[in-house]
Amino acid sequence: MSLYTYTRLDVGNEEIRLIKLLPGSSDDDLSFSIYHAPLVPPKPRPETKRPSIEEVQQTLPEDWRIRETLNGRYLFTRTGTSGRPNSWTHPNENFNNGSIALPHRDQSSAFEPKFEALSYTWGPNTNSVVAHILDPSCSEQRQADIRVGANLACALKHLRYPDYSRTLWVDAICINQNDIDERNAQVKRMGFIYSLASRVVIWLGPEAEGSEHALSTIDHFGNQVEYLGDYFGDSPGATEVKWWNPAFELPWDEKTWVSLMALFRRPWFSRVWVLQEALLATHQAVVQCGDTSYPWYTFRKAMLVLTGKKVGVPSELSSWLESYSTAFFAESLRSLPFLMRWASDRQSTDPRDRLYGMLSLLSPAFSERIEPQYSMPTYQIYTDAFLAHLDVEKRLSLLRQCSIEQRCGDWPSWVPNWAEHRAMRVLPRQASGLSAAQTQYLAPHTLQVLGTGCGRVSTVNNIMPADPVDIIQDVRRWLPEGHWTGDYISGGSFLDAFLEVVFLGRIRERYVRRGKEYPTLVEIRNDYLAMLSDTPSHGYGSKYLKGFSNLSRVSLFMTQEGFLGVGPPSTTEDDLLCVLLGCDSPMLLRPTASGDLLVVGECYVHGLMDGEALLGPIPDQWRIEMRKGDGFDKPFFHNTSIGESSTEDPRLSPLPVEWEIVPRNRRQEDPYFFKGFRNRTTAEVMTSDPRMLPEVLEERGVKLETFQLI
Repeated sequence: MSLYTYTRLDVGNEEIRLIKLLPGSSDDDLSFSIYHAPLVPPKPRPETKRPSIEEVQQTLPEDWRIRETLNGRYLFTRTGTSGRPNSWTHPNENFNNGSIALPHRDQSSAFEPKFEALSYTWGPNTNSVVAHILDPSCSEQRQADIRVGANLACALKHLRYPDYSRTLWVDAICINQNDIDERNAQVKRMGFIYSLASRVVIWLGPEAEGSEHALSTIDHFGNQVEYLGDYFGDSPGATEVKWWNPAFELPWDEKTWVSLMALFRRPWFSRVWVLQEALLATHQAVVQCGDTSYPWYTFRKAMLVLTGKKVGVPSELSSWLESYSTAFFAESLRSLPFLMRWASDRQSTDPRDRLYGMLSLLSPAFSERIEPQYSMPTYQIYTDAFLAHLDVEKRLSLLRQCSIEQRCGDWPSWVPNWAEHRAMRVLPRQASGLSAAQTQYLAPHTLQVLGTGCGRVSTVNNIMPADPVDIIQDVRRWLPEGHWTGDYISGGSFLDAFLEVVFLGRIRERYVRRGKEYPTLVEIRNDYLAMLSDTPSHGYGSKYLKGFSNLSRVSLFMTQEGFLGVGPPSTTEDDLLCVLLGCDSPMLLRPTASGDLLVVGECYVHGLMDGEALLGPIPDQWRIEMRKGDGFDKPFFHNTSIGESSTEDPRLSPLPVEWEIVPRNRRQEDPYFFKGFRNRTTAEVMTSDPRMLPEVLEERGVKLETFQLI
């Protein structure tokens, strides 16, 4: 029998292909028909505006709070009872609960054509299976054959019904993979396909290694808990009312943990494309192993709450959950920099798909600027994405994802190579304050950026030992002895500066609301000194230090001026240390013979992480605390003399009279740090501070210069 030949889709009619999977038993050959159907997204339904959380909060008694769940549902929590969620309904029986009902967003129920979409992994091309294509008009007439991957064949055999057909959209079959133009067009429509499917089936593979037990465990856990953004709680009606608590150890045996780890090791969790397929699905989506399936929403919720567990979770599983589950956050948190960091740790057959696989999850302000082009070189696709994002966000957020050792060939060094995993990740800070990027693109490979030079690297220690204690000893031998008892260039002791650098600033004094997630500087110092004197230490700082592995994949450096920092492994002497407008981290740049500069990578430098290069040091009576808000860390300036905090930087002069701060909820396209500013005269609105414009900074005496990146 000849192989199936695709007929072209009618683009003007917005056609897609669907398969009609014929019934059969487990041993029968696969048979299905392929047909075309128009997929025209319906017009959005007018939604009744429900009251905001702030508005409903005003109607509650003083000891009640309202929070929003992962799917947007309102949940009422009562203080004084561990902050646990109490009810889906308002405590005032006269309140109209219908006014706060979750808006109806599922448009698939009344939508035609009705179909289910499959989310799965392709797997290797070997061991493919022959499937029979039948004539759509006559299900008994065999038309041709088609080869499908082994994992897809296994999925289809489990999904087909024994006595009636099932309509599916499956990318490997429903997109002509040999037609580049069709692939380009259909990739752009993936978001519509998965969001308009009546159901998405997430296929994890056949039952194995206790998968049924793992799925039922996750489902039961998910039904006990609620994910509330920065908080967790027990779900109304839960029978296990303590399971939500991060400090409560779950009563699961080793068999359960082993089965869970085996489940999360399955290939589905390693692929890029599956994220948008799962997140765009309706609430009817299911996750399935073999013949066992459970609701995807409960599964996703359970993973997020399990990620927050501080005790009892095996370290390997805890690390995996922390890396993976963050992509399941609410839509407003899914920025391009965030999703591309996530994608760089996943797998895709084509490196272009690390970007294309994220498009449907991103703000239209960005995604509408990107047209999939599989015939275009990868570096050009990444370059276009960088420039489009820069134009939308007005920040150099993506520059922080560049690393010279991962530069591919003659790519511009200022374009991230998302096909490679980056080990060192600096938590966002405000090295350039709330400034906007000032750039100019000079085609084809040059980007001019504005910033200020802060120093030149004079000595480097390329850290090799994997054991933290050996690393500390190695560093002590590298630095002259006099440094350890002296003062640091930006104030404080050199020892404390060194310890903050070692921990990349992850100390509790900075991140005050994270409990014991990070140790205090005092704990680190005491345990560090105990380690040096061979005194047994079992403090939290010691435990954290021994578990801190980033140091084995970075370089410790010092500049001629005395700044100490951590940078990429390839940092060398004479690299330039700079703070660029619109970039949250200091950057290392490398001069070339032409005078142009290569991007070495982002770095953590004590004394330059909080805008000191542009605004000067933090006044003595002030300290900066990073506090969680809307899923992001926000800087608060705490006045220790009066005990009050503000988001207003005390180093800035009053806002000019022609500007005003305007309330603004976070949007997907917003940078990590932002505020809304509006010009009263021109009505211009921007997310950067007008007091950080180049001309204003120069009036403050800041020496700005243009750096030409290639």
